[in-house]
Amino acid sequence: MTMDKSRDEEMTSEQEEEEEQLMPFMDTFYSLASNEAKERSFAASSMINHLFIKSEWEKTSIDATVKDGTYALTRLMNGLCSGRGSARQGFASCLATFLKFSFQMGPENDSKKRWIDMFLVDEGSHVGAEEFVRNKLKECTNLECPAKGKKNTGKKSRSDERDYRFGRLFGILAIVRSGALVSASETVIGDYVADLLSLYEHKNWFREPAIHALKELCSSFSTQVDIAAFGKLVQSSLSAFFNFEKKANGTWSVEKIVLYLHLQTIYMDKNEKSLPKCLKNPLLTVSNFDENIGGESMKLMLRDTSATVYPKVHLVWKSIWSYLSEEADGKQQLRDVLIVGKDTPLDIITALVNKVIVETLLGEEIEGQGFVNATPGRRALGLSLLQQLFALNLPSEIVQNVILQKPIVTNLFVNSLQKFSGGKKTHTLKPLALTVLQSIVDSLSSGPLDGESAMRRFGASKAFLKANPSFDNVTKTDTVTVLLGLENKPDTGTEDDIEDGGHSMLWEKHFAFVMEEINERLSAGEESLMDAN
Repeated sequence: MTMDKSRDEEMTSEQEEEEEQLMPFMDTFYSLASNEAKERSFAASSMINHLFIKSEWEKTSIDATVKDGTYALTRLMNGLCSGRGSARQGFASCLATFLKFSFQMGPENDSKKRWIDMFLVDEGSHVGAEEFVRNKLKECTNLECPAKGKKNTGKKSRSDERDYRFGRLFGILAIVRSGALVSASETVIGDYVADLLSLYEHKNWFREPAIHALKELCSSFSTQVDIAAFGKLVQSSLSAFFNFEKKANGTWSVEKIVLYLHLQTIYMDKNEKSLPKCLKNPLLTVSNFDENIGGESMKLMLRDTSATVYPKVHLVWKSIWSYLSEEADGKQQLRDVLIVGKDTPLDIITALVNKVIVETLLGEEIEGQGFVNATPGRRALGLSLLQQLFALNLPSEIVQNVILQKPIVTNLFVNSLQKFSGGKKTHTLKPLALTVLQSIVDSLSSGPLDGESAMRRFGASKAFLKANPSFDNVTKTDTVTVLLGLENKPDTGTEDDIEDGGHSMLWEKHFAFVMEEINERLSAGEESLMDAN
């Protein structure tokens, strides 16, 4: 009896001590806008603990949580529109957690009620929980008609308009990530889609974040309903957005390509063959790289994504790789067949490298002038794309003859890494080129050295040496050395690594290649054979 009493007292004292360490409830709102991530996280944790984490629920504590929770919901949504510090990030993150607890929990002594249902009753609302949250967000992020408790100062500046639109964007993402739309109706989801399409049309620079949010919304909804209901939503909400009859009139953009490919990818990942009518047209095809789909050809639209500053890469590239590949045995592999069109993923990747990287990012090579169109931004994008392509576990023939063809290796690696004469500074892209080159070597060298792996490593080493016979010496790296397995390794006392079949095949192929190069130079009558080493 005495032991139980002392244990209860100890637990109570620990709980009180923990509560004393939390930030006061009203102070959390200010700290959510802090530029320090730890402070924002602590503020959010303190708010959630104050509202939802209690050892016992009594009538007074339930009433207090309903009152404070209703207030917090309004403050969190109002804070989405603040431009102070990191307010959008802090308030959106806390809102997502707040809604997750509100939709999944209720007072422990009443399992039939959720907090969100009690909040909407307190607000005098008579709609469902999902529609209540939707209406609340619309009210709090409405530039023309501010929410209750916010001052209407008359004419709004451009910065106010930007803040309110970003507030709605961050709010929608918070709602999606909270899981609050699990039971949402098609009407509510359609309203969020309409909001994001409106944000897409607002400004060109708003397109990518709006489409990113649409991707998340569609992905989330596709896991919560059957494919027929998902297709109905896509057809009703997005058919006008994907208008192929007007694609040559400047109505398509690279962000539209992102969403279109993403939706088709959802169907492929679910092994579904029947697409909504608005998704049945093949978009990513070999012929479309040269076709006018948005006032200019697709290859030029993709080229212009080089304006996105490294290390960030435009959203479209992730959508393209997801569309062309799937995960199998822990690796990303090209799909056997695509859901629309006759072109294979290998056909499309070959065309993409030739049309986008070689033709538009690098451009024509002119003697004495180099690659005339290869601005630093375009070359940086080219390097980033190479890094992403090697994550797809491509066949050795594609690695050697397409991905690492001579213009690409020369422009992106040799020219970026070679030492300049006359004491010039190093190339601005040298750090990125070294990072990508090391990433390629790591990708090819990881895992067991079986037949296919050996062929890929040989294909890459051959491509580097074809571009420059002294590739390692010129770039001051050990790229070819490592790919051929000739780097110095600690002596393990065994010869297993030397005698395995993978290394034998690799060295035999390389020896045959060196002999071919020597014979070619002999037949061409070159005086020196040193470069053929």
